[in-house]
Amino acid sequence: MLPVFAFTAALVALPPVPIGGLRPLFWAIVVALPVGKLVGIAVGGSVALALARRGRPSVPVGDLLVVAALGGVGFTVSLLMNQLAFTDDPLLAAEGTLAVLLGSALAGVGGVIATVLRSRHYSRARGGTG
Repeated sequence: MLPVFAFTAALVALPPVPIGGLRPLFWAIVVALPVGKLVGIAVGGSVALALARRGRPSVPVGDLLVVAALGGVGFTVSLLMNQLAFTDDPLLAAEGTLAVLLGSALAGVGGVIATVLRSRHYSRARGGTG
């Protein structure tokens, strides 16, 4: 429910972008937003865990990947950066906005899938049916 609130509170309007003429920037944002967040958070979290391990219990890699997958859902800063970067080209800004929303949606779907898979893993580990 919170992402729906954030989406409406940000007053984001879906831009009228012709689907057939999307530029490479659109596809770069759609791919880079969820994949970049996944890789960045997973690597940063792994480094932090390796440095802080001294006698503390470790976080399983699967759990870290779930958090990293969900990290791409946030879109407000990405939308702000998009608007600041493309002030001179409104069509490019509109494509960027649409790409950020689609990339965040893909990250959300990936995060849900990762969460369900991790939940099934823990259910099986406890002896449940999964």
